[in-house]
Parts: sequence; structure tokens; C-alpha cells
Amino acid sequence: GRLCFGLIVEMDPIPKVPEHVYCKKRILAPLVGGSDLSYRLLSRLYGAEVTFTEMNIASMYLKTLRKIESGARLGPGLVFTYEFDPTDRPLILQLAGNSAGPIIELANMKLFEGNIDGIDINCGCPQEFAMKASIGAAMLKNPSHLVSMCKEIVENVPYPVSVKLRFEDSVDHTITIIRKLISVGVSAITVHGRFHWQRGHKRGHCDWKGIRTIKEAFPSFPIVLNGDVSHFDQFEQFRELYLVDGVMSGYGALRDPTLFSPSSFELTDVVREYLQIALVHKNKWIDVLRHVGWLTKSVLTSEERQQLFSVKSLPALVSNLASCEKPILLSLEDLTKLVLENPDGVTFPFDPSNLTGKHLNRYLKNKAHREAVRLKKEEKKRKRLAQEASPSTDEKEGPSGSEAQQNSEK
Repeated sequence: GRLCFGLIVEMDPIPKVPEHVYCKKRILAPLVGGSDLSYRLLSRLYGAEVTFTEMNIASMYLKTLRKIESGARLGPGLVFTYEFDPTDRPLILQLAGNSAGPIIELANMKLFEGNIDGIDINCGCPQEFAMKASIGAAMLKNPSHLVSMCKEIVENVPYPVSVKLRFEDSVDHTITIIRKLISVGVSAITVHGRFHWQRGHKRGHCDWKGIRTIKEAFPSFPIVLNGDVSHFDQFEQFRELYLVDGVMSGYGALRDPTLFSPSSFELTDVVREYLQIALVHKNKWIDVLRHVGWLTKSVLTSEERQQLFSVKSLPALVSNLASCEKPILLSLEDLTKLVLENPDGVTFPFDPSNLTGKHLNRYLKNKAHREAVRLKKEEKKRKRLAQEASPSTDEKEGPSGSEAQQNSEK
């Protein structure tokens, strides 16, 4: 039998795909700067069934953790934080690197125990920084090293290990790489149907037929299709047309998370849902603006998008969206009441100037409580410093014998 996500699956004489967490699922891709918990929860609200954390370079993350442990002060934005929710499962942790050690060390941290369902190795990032650092899609250029690394990871982490990759050199060569990855225990492969050079203005179209060719080479192994998935019907259509076991959306879902649902939704409602979720979770203000920018990209003019990224507070954002040529009308009170109920969740600028009535009272009460706690801590610190600075008992009783003798001689 085959061990797959904790299940022993007996193989029939006729090839049969083992029940994998990716099988027959609508999957949200790992998105750098886009796969934070708030957006994962928003996507699940509309029907995403499996989500990924954004790509994290394991060695760099561990280096940052060690700096923090040593007491080093890091600038804002330099610390990447993971955030989890019990409803956000199955969740796959995506890591990048060109050596097994850091990936194994990070994957075995207690931080992830009970919060993730698998590890995914990024072999698909085509960005210039990744290619120069020999991570992401650059890993495919040295298949023997990649396979050796994955073998070591599979043997040393307590989770199933999958790999997300692009085509390398040709579809046939990609099949050869995948065959070797399967031989060392990789549990599933996601194929983005593009080569590493297909990005930016050279992005072109996803080669879905190439992905089908790969799946035909591995009829009993889980293969996930990724690339140019932009509406709900494609999830089922692509499974049937290209024989794949799961379908993943990245860029399409970043612009429209409702593609995971067969129903249609008003853009205003989608933006409201996102902000209501983001307000009670850990988010930098710039990340909130990026998501709102992606969600509204189809309706904002270029000038309106520039203005969007200049706003500094929630009330200003609500006002900005309401003044657009195609206005998005949100209720500030509906949004800020969540801030009042979850004051510790807010990590981006919040302006209470528009609050009234019970919402204002609750905000002031929470603010007063936090101020009282702060003052209490400062008072404790002041007393401790004063105690450390005060002379000892012996010093208060007078000079020592030798000091007395010296004084008398004077």
C-alpha cells in the first residue's frame, strides 16, 4: 500500500489515484503577499477547499528568528508572521530553499503542530531573485540535487511532502523530473503550465494540454493543474478535460475570490467581507490596500488606483472608494464595530473619529483599559529602576572601618 496523508491506501490491479487532500478539490494557490490568513478565510467563505501559506524561504526565516532571539531590533515589515484559524484546514505550508536542512528545521517547529496538513516545496517561483538564489523554478535546473533534497525532507518531516513546479526545458523532461520525485516519496505534484521565463509581459497562456500529457504519464498519482483558472466552471471542466486530480487558482483568485463559488456576488459585498475579516486579524496596512486594490482592479481607473494606495486610515479608505467613478459604498460603522469587539486584532492605522454612540463608548472604554495597563507597567518599571539605583543598607549605615580611620586622620 501507499502512505498518503496518514492513510494506507491499497493499490488495485487497475491504477487508482489514492485519496489525497488535493483530490477533487478547489485549491487556493500560494501567493506571495496574498496568502495571509485573512485572504485565505475570505476565499474559503466563497468555496476554496484547500489553502496554502505564501512561499517562505526557510533559511531566511530561521535567520530572522535567531536575530529576534538574540535581542536584535528589526525594522517594521522585516518579520513575517504566521497566523492560523481552525476553520482554515486543510492548510499546506509552502517553503522554498536549495538545501534540506533549513526546510526540515522550520517544518518541525512547534508553531505548525496541529495547524498544517502538509509541506509543499516551491519549485515554480520564476522571479529574478529566486532564479539568482537558485530556489523556486531554478531548482528544476539541477534535478539530481532537487530529488536528493526532497528525499531528505520526506524522511525527516511528519507531514506529506508535495512539490509545486513549472515546465522545465520540455514537457518530456518535466515528466522525467516528476518520476524521480515520486520515487523518493513525494505525495503529489502541482504543475503550473508555463516555463520559468513566462512572466510579466512574456506570461503568455497556460499549456493545459501539456499538463494533461504529464497526468497521462502518471495515471495513479495525484497531479494538480495550476494556471489561468478564472471562473468556477473550470474546476470541474479541467478535471474532466485534462484528467487531473485537483485544480488550483492563483492570480484569478487574487482578483476574484468568488470564483470558488457557483453563485455571483456584488463587488461591494466582497470588499466589505474582506475588510471585516482583515480588521480582526494581523495585517499590515499596505497588505490591506494591496488586497483591496486587487479586488477592485476591474472597476478602478489608473488614477483611482494611485489614490487608493495613498490613503492612511480606514475612514479615508471608505471615503476613497465611495468617491470613485464606479463607487463602492461601505458603512464605516459596520466595519469599525468589529474593531471595537477585537481591539487586539488591529495592526494597521485606525481612526475612531467617525464613531458615535455605543461604539464610541466601547472604543473609549477599551482605550482607557489599555492605557491603564500601560501606566501600571510603567509604574512597576519606575519602582524597579529606583530600587536598583538606591544605596544598599550597608552604605546607609555609614562608612566602613578603613574609611572611618581615613576620615579621622584628616
